[in-house]
Amino acid sequence: MSFDPPAPADEALDQDAAYVQARRRYEAGDLREAARICHALVDRAPLHGPALKLLGAMAHRSQRYGLAVDFFRQALIALPADAAARSNFATSLKDWGRLDAAQAQFRVLLAEQPDLLAGCYNFANLLQHLHRFDEAITLYKRVVALDPDCVDAHWNLALNLLRVGRFAEGWGEYEWRWRRPGTPVEHRGVPAWDGGPLNGRTLLLVCEQGLGDTLQFLRYAQSQALSGGSVALRCQAELASLLEGQPGIDRVTTTRDPPPPCDVQASLMSLPGLLGSRLDTILAAVPYLRAPKRRVALPDGGFRVGLVWGSSPTDPSRSCPLSALTRLGGIPGLRVFSLQKGPHADLLSTTPGAGFITDLSAEIADMADTAALMQDMDLVVTVDTSVAHLAGALGRPVWILLPHLADWRWLLDRDDSPWYPTARLFRQTTAGDWGNVVERLEKALLQRLQTWRRGS
Repeated sequence: MSFDPPAPADEALDQDAAYVQARRRYEAGDLREAARICHALVDRAPLHGPALKLLGAMAHRSQRYGLAVDFFRQALIALPADAAARSNFATSLKDWGRLDAAQAQFRVLLAEQPDLLAGCYNFANLLQHLHRFDEAITLYKRVVALDPDCVDAHWNLALNLLRVGRFAEGWGEYEWRWRRPGTPVEHRGVPAWDGGPLNGRTLLLVCEQGLGDTLQFLRYAQSQALSGGSVALRCQAELASLLEGQPGIDRVTTTRDPPPPCDVQASLMSLPGLLGSRLDTILAAVPYLRAPKRRVALPDGGFRVGLVWGSSPTDPSRSCPLSALTRLGGIPGLRVFSLQKGPHADLLSTTPGAGFITDLSAEIADMADTAALMQDMDLVVTVDTSVAHLAGALGRPVWILLPHLADWRWLLDRDDSPWYPTARLFRQTTAGDWGNVVERLEKALLQRLQTWRRGS
């Protein structure tokens, strides 16, 4: 028995049905089967645009950005006017590190469709990485105008407004973080504090993000605006012993405990907005934390430096390779002590040339221990982590090593910080290049030791 080959219309129907099936498998999370169907489709019809787009999306999802670029480039040959394909092509180029090519594609896209939300948002993300923050802000604002409920656009708008020092606008946008997935909402049912007089009421201040965030914004607990009532703090357990009895705090509980009784509540990170803090009115007096009197006997002699090189795994760009810092071991008279905790601390025993660093991790159970050790250091050198904020809050000299796209709180193009008068910032000039940062750090340390020797 013989069969006639399918008519072109029937073949097109078969292709459409196959694509629908691939799409369903993709949306169900069965990427392997979705990819198998799409590859079969492309074998039969090399310019099947929808299948190429779906293959590009799957490659991007698996972080195979170069492959995603190839698929989206082919999809644009089949569908040259497809805005989604061009947007995804540009985004894949960005994530693959081809920033100039990505920028060119975004400009083509937005010239044709200036109000394409995804295009505006993804191009704004690219401009942010290129340090073109004013342009990024303009595009994030366009996204918000197109979709007033776009939480990610509001969030990124906030970060960039704060980064460029536009605090008056930035704090309001920063409140959109409460609508982001994973942001905890503390103590439901208790009214939010509006920044007005407490008049004898109890205000509960709650932490919400990292240890460094709590330490940075705890300064506002000493604001005159909070003096008319009592203040309870609900913080991370690692900070409890350090923050007990600190100025402005009447009671400390941890996030492991039930929330204490209170009349009103506020997040620590909402206080600058509630109190109208601007760049020139930051509560910058230090120290605003007191270190405990616990002491560990350290070797005598030398200029003592406490060192932290590893930050949170949520942002690897903040961590400086320990191997890049081993050159500091050649500085005469420098005594380096590791204040590093967590997985990064294990690198001390495996990194060649790191033997000059004395490991103090066994002496550190919580941040109170770290604070006590800092009192015996002449200088703290750290990446952007909670130790930087602790040193700044204690008024200790601290040098902070920052990635190229630094967190908003370190602002732009300055080597000082309005948050911490005792801080000096060392910024990457090129993304990922810690070598140049450490070279400048080494020179600064040599100069600092000369001054120290003259004063000894």
